[in-house]
Amino acid sequence: MRVLSEEAIDSGWNGARGMVTDFIDQPANRWQQFEGYLCGPPPMVDAGIAKLCSLGVPLTQIFYDKFTDGAD
Repeated sequence: MRVLSEEAIDSGWNGARGMVTDFIDQPANRWQQFEGYLCGPPPMVDAGIAKLCSLGVPLTQIFYDKFTDGAD
């Protein structure tokens, strides 16, 4: 599943829009076989990781890139 949170309305994207955590709500036993790939602002990535883990996806199968402004 692909979900875009900030895609322009007129872009031609016909897929899901919004927060990915709003679209992944299936029974945990189904998710153990999947991997998660997340990228975006840290709060969104953290929420996605928490959601995937709660559904049964092992943390070792979740890959992510947290976008930051570079000012650490």
